[in-house]
Amino acid sequence: MIRARLASLLIALLLPLSVHAATTVAELHSLLAKSLAGMQQAKSLHGDFTQTRQLSGFPQPLVSHGDFLFLRRIGIAWRSREPIQSEFILDGSGVHGSGGLIPQNANQSSLRPIAALFIAMFELDLDALAERFELNASGSVDAWQLDLVPRDEALKALTPHLSLHGGAQIERVSFADSLGDLTEIRFERLRASSELPTTDERARFAK
Repeated sequence: MIRARLASLLIALLLPLSVHAATTVAELHSLLAKSLAGMQQAKSLHGDFTQTRQLSGFPQPLVSHGDFLFLRRIGIAWRSREPIQSEFILDGSGVHGSGGLIPQNANQSSLRPIAALFIAMFELDLDALAERFELNASGSVDAWQLDLVPRDEALKALTPHLSLHGGAQIERVSFADSLGDLTEIRFERLRASSELPTTDERARFAK
């Protein structure tokens, strides 16, 4: 159970709808055209997040606040400020963290898929997501919802279902894990930039 909760914690690092639902990748590209265009131009995305996690069997949710930095082709720096300070770096090599949450000798082969999942979500890489998930989108270009159902058993063991919500950019991620815990991550004060990352931004990803 502890390993399952840790895995779901790492995943959480993550409107009125019309009747239209998109099921093919081509239809998804059409529905998410505005978000895709913005993300293709952006080389970085900054923002704050509020994460609310409702643990099964506990009356009060766990709420945390922090900020993140996404650099295209580099990764995501995910920093929690309160109630506990910690930082995760998700990149092509896996997941690395401070605060003792990720041991230095952690098996990165099992963490790389989690990092790849979150990077694909921030990039809205529909082709990459479609390899691992069944995708279904509904809504409009200004208010869409993208539902992801894992194709393989390894991902299903972590979460049976994820939902992404957004308009011009991704705004909210929600998912349940195999233990019945529910997590919602809301993004605020999003700032996209088409400029190359600064030296300080790149430095956050140095190992």
